[in-house]
Amino acid sequence: MPVGSDAAAFASTVSSQLSARYGSLISTIADTTATTVGGFDNTTLFSKKLQMPKLKGGIYFYNTTIPSGGNTVYKYNTLVNTRSPTSYFFLPTLAAETIINNLGSNIKIEVTNYPLPRTYQQLQINNTISGFFASFIFSLALAFKFASIMAFIVKEREDRSKHQQIVSGMKLSAYWTANFVYDYILYLIVAVISVALCSALGISSFTSGNAYAGVWLLFIFYGLAYISFTYILAFAFKDHGNAQAGFYFLTFIVGGMLPILTFLLRILGSGSNPIGRGLAWFLRIYPAFSFGEGLMNIGSVSLYGTA
Repeated sequence: MPVGSDAAAFASTVSSQLSARYGSLISTIADTTATTVGGFDNTTLFSKKLQMPKLKGGIYFYNTTIPSGGNTVYKYNTLVNTRSPTSYFFLPTLAAETIINNLGSNIKIEVTNYPLPRTYQQLQINNTISGFFASFIFSLALAFKFASIMAFIVKEREDRSKHQQIVSGMKLSAYWTANFVYDYILYLIVAVISVALCSALGISSFTSGNAYAGVWLLFIFYGLAYISFTYILAFAFKDHGNAQAGFYFLTFIVGGMLPILTFLLRILGSGSNPIGRGLAWFLRIYPAFSFGEGLMNIGSVSLYGTA
């Protein structure tokens, strides 16, 4: 039980009472070195953790007597080992009960409990998880849009409406240009809403630093690349219903599932890493995969720097 400031006498009392009450069930250590709560956490408590693998935590006592309206205020911080599910309640209760036993029962105890801030690496892991979900969700949502484009192109060829337009004098270049401009404008509406939602929902992995500009560029160029790719793949289908369903699942699998698979292969171990990297290079020819992988990389870029 390391302590700070001038609480040495009270710390000795706490330590002796805990030893007398719990005996061999609990081991207490009193450290009367004057320090701050931050110094206690970084220096005193951490060094004890290296020596005691089963350390539950520590109680840091401030000055034990602080006048406040004629009453005596006892202020302390409990820092707990979060891997122990009972530490949250165990240490504050021990401190409170010891104060009661030492001073009597005519006192009031107020407890404030709040978690320590997440470490930088933990935040980056959360960003990576956000990249996973974004790759999955955006690929799932945009797959509907591109599947509808595929369905209209195939249906016009199936109903021979395209042939009628060509016979009437329309140039092929005008036909494809008009379709592309119309489809891309509709896609941009969906893209702008999607990127705006990232900002509105506070997804920091996509909105902090240069990441936000990268997400915008990714969405803009994804539409340019995949609409053209959709027109090419449309010639592989003869029925617009089958084209819509098949292209939807193809976009979802390649754009939503395979980026996650290749990412996991690259980080699981040295044996699977070459397989994941090789698959990624091969699949990047497909725009949907590049889009999904790009979102994951944007969410994971800071984690790569801490690995």
